[in-house]
Amino acid sequence: MPQNIAVLDTQANLLRLLDDAAAGGDSLAGEAACVITDLLTLLKPQETLVVSLNKFTAHRAGKIVRLSPSETTILHCLLKVHPKIISMRDLHRAVHGTKVVRSVNTLRVMINHLRKRVEKELSITVHNHFGKGYSLQIHPINGGEVK
Repeated sequence: MPQNIAVLDTQANLLRLLDDAAAGGDSLAGEAACVITDLLTLLKPQETLVVSLNKFTAHRAGKIVRLSPSETTILHCLLKVHPKIISMRDLHRAVHGTKVVRSVNTLRVMINHLRKRVEKELSITVHNHFGKGYSLQIHPINGGEVK
């Protein structure tokens, strides 16, 4: 298995652990979340994209972008399934839960706001796959390999 794929798999597993730790809500879960975030950064510090659900930020290569709670949730969902596609339905459920259903257009507007905030600063692109959903492309920093 190529090293960059192994790093992405490890990152995905650590992100799942981070979700579980955040859902725990106790002090041990908070400590686990800090350790997991540190591990994500150590894997490949200049390339790693870290989304903080608590602070509503995303950071990569020393750059930090502040996000709204909805944008943070969308980016987190995209990162969890990266490089796969996540459906509009799954994104809508993650952002709005079981609340009264808002229009799909509201979610599209949120994604456009997210794009404007992260594409240049963090070198990532949110792609629309018509009729399927969205995916995340993480571009190389300083000439690395495209993921």
